[in-house]
Amino acid sequence: VPLYATDALVRRAASLQATADGADAVVRINSTEATRLGLSAQARVTQGEAEAVLPVVLDARVPDGAVWIASVRPGSANLGAAFGPVELKPV
Repeated sequence: VPLYATDALVRRAASLQATADGADAVVRINSTEATRLGLSAQARVTQGEAEAVLPVVLDARVPDGAVWIASVRPGSANLGAAFGPVELKPV
């Protein structure tokens, strides 16, 4: 859960939501995995019965075989558990 998504006060503070920690959800993935999965600008993320289409951001800090998607942000709020498997497909 991102820093500025924790309680009602910070979620309503426009100045905090305008920072990088207040950004909408994206799929952070390293370039090797993105290429392997055929991802470019957007990815369809499926977790159980839930689904979302999110922008893809290449991030070398994310290890092979993993993605990072912030929980409880616009775009990811309807996905399932904060930790667990997801399926990614190109849009």
